[in-house]
Amino acid sequence: MLFAGIPSYLLIYYFRSPGAPPRVAAIPAYGIPFLKDIPIVGSIFFNQSPIVYLAMMLIGVTHFVLYYTKFGLRIQSVGENPVAASTVGVNVRRIRYLAMLVAGLFAGLAGAYLSISLSSQFVKNMTAGRGYIALSTIIVGKHKPVNIALAALLFGFCEALQIRLQLFRLPGQFVQMIPYVVTILVISFFIGQDDSISAIGQPF
Repeated sequence: MLFAGIPSYLLIYYFRSPGAPPRVAAIPAYGIPFLKDIPIVGSIFFNQSPIVYLAMMLIGVTHFVLYYTKFGLRIQSVGENPVAASTVGVNVRRIRYLAMLVAGLFAGLAGAYLSISLSSQFVKNMTAGRGYIALSTIIVGKHKPVNIALAALLFGFCEALQIRLQLFRLPGQFVQMIPYVVTILVISFFIGQDDSISAIGQPF
């Protein structure tokens, strides 16, 4: 409730309006020479906002940190068995807070893409339920960075599809449902297969 209200408060305090603040110059897409000319794939992956390229790099960085560094192994240990991690000297609370800070930075990066790259303005509720889709990618990807990225591509494809279908003058309400319907169907298929972290949501 607090964090949902902060944007509205800031809009009123700084811009004297509960609506949208003034527009800013959006970050333009940047095409990587030669790679952007690859048929089909080039325009999808190599003609994007710099934030998208950063997100792509973070997939590999996150995978490396989680599975090949001491810090990543500690993150996994405090998620699976914090008591055992504590007995060998790991500061469980510190690791959990650091992990949450990094997750918050990633979420902020996603919000920045929506407000200054996908569009050039911040408006309330502009995520439009995408947070639930993000949680779905985690379940489908079984908490593994590369798998989560592939699941995100699936849901991103559905998002792009509903935009394209609107050009055919189909009923907008039904077309806009596509990403969310696909999310429900995929999650229904993966029920019981979620390899959730053992100690997730448990206080220490």
